[in-house]
Amino acid sequence: MMFRTLTFLALLSGMLCAHDMELQVEKQPNAVAVRFGYGPEDPAKAAPVTVFSPADAMAPFQTGQTDQRGVFVFAPDRPGVWRVIADDEEGHREEARVEVAEDGAVHFHAHSHSRGGTLLTGLSVLFGVTGIALWWSGRRRGGVSV
Repeated sequence: MMFRTLTFLALLSGMLCAHDMELQVEKQPNAVAVRFGYGPEDPAKAAPVTVFSPADAMAPFQTGQTDQRGVFVFAPDRPGVWRVIADDEEGHREEARVEVAEDGAVHFHAHSHSRGGTLLTGLSVLFGVTGIALWWSGRRRGGVSV
């Protein structure tokens, strides 16, 4: 029983870490393209995207979906830091902070996604599942109940 539980947890941990969302930012003529994906060959197709302007950080400037290549393009109308958020509604969310300079140059800022947060979440799930499995197996054997 314990071997099966540990095997299950090992497989589960692999699934939890399998798909971190990644992004790339590229300057286009009069626009900015952001590619969201789960790896170089796995684009985030049709992922909902929201763009926030430096003029109003609370109201969406533009919304839409990534294309089949995982790319979303927007045309900034002013300099400043723009936030572009993709959320595939399956637990993957990534945020790009794109600074548009007065001369139109684009600089990419570190995104808000935290690998440490993902790792901590994965470990929490593993410990929780392990605790439940051990409690359940002890309960079935007539062990001590709480």
